[in-house]
Amino acid sequence: TDVDDVGDYITDVDDVGDVGDGGVDVDDTSDDVVDSLDTVFVDGKLFLDVGFSSLGRCGNSVNGKVQTFMVDLELDGFWGLDSKNIFALSCGGGDFVYPVSVHRKGGGFAAPYSILNGTYRVAFKCGRTGEIFDYSRCGNLSLYLDVSKTIVEPKVDGEVEVLDEVETVYHNPYLDKFRGLGLRKADLDINWLCPSCVPAVNNLVIGTEGVKSRSLGYKQDVCYVIYDPNVVTLERVMEVAGAGGDLILISDTELT
Repeated sequence: TDVDDVGDYITDVDDVGDVGDGGVDVDDTSDDVVDSLDTVFVDGKLFLDVGFSSLGRCGNSVNGKVQTFMVDLELDGFWGLDSKNIFALSCGGGDFVYPVSVHRKGGGFAAPYSILNGTYRVAFKCGRTGEIFDYSRCGNLSLYLDVSKTIVEPKVDGEVEVLDEVETVYHNPYLDKFRGLGLRKADLDINWLCPSCVPAVNNLVIGTEGVKSRSLGYKQDVCYVIYDPNVVTLERVMEVAGAGGDLILISDTELT
């Protein structure tokens, strides 16, 4: 089950409760959105109330039972190096709860130094293992962005200014030997049927003509397959990699 596709987005923000004082109206896409955002300090960190446009049901996923929020960011800036726990949720003004996954709409993670603007699917644990059983029951539900995880500089008047310097995204040294050869890397989210399926699928994938490398683990957040698109198609790669469970394509990029 795709974390991003858990249930239908049947709950409108207006049915859940207030997005939060100063929260972004779901229909507001003007240049004045940044100025309308409220800020709050928690443990010495500055958070922006960014609101959300829809809330999914509590349902099964690769991360257990989750509820997924759709978040539309209209902010100039970039994520910083640490892109974990970039969002936080508060139910009725209570303690912050952090998500188990954050994906951009259409696939992919909020990668370090990527732009802030965009629509995100933010999933929080729910049900018996979550902080909140069902977030749609919260009377005052607010979703925040952690400014410390971004390369932006909030001003006193609420405007946001992008810093001049943006560093290069870090890279995985292991992948260097595959760069510049026309190869592609498919990042995958796999909901394995069983741990014993993993070795067999690894052997199946690496034995496929055109596959150069793979990293497929049972508890691995993001699996990947490196392949030669001139020899094997992405569809075939996904077919063999998904032989042991449900598979979601996160991204497919050329290794340059």
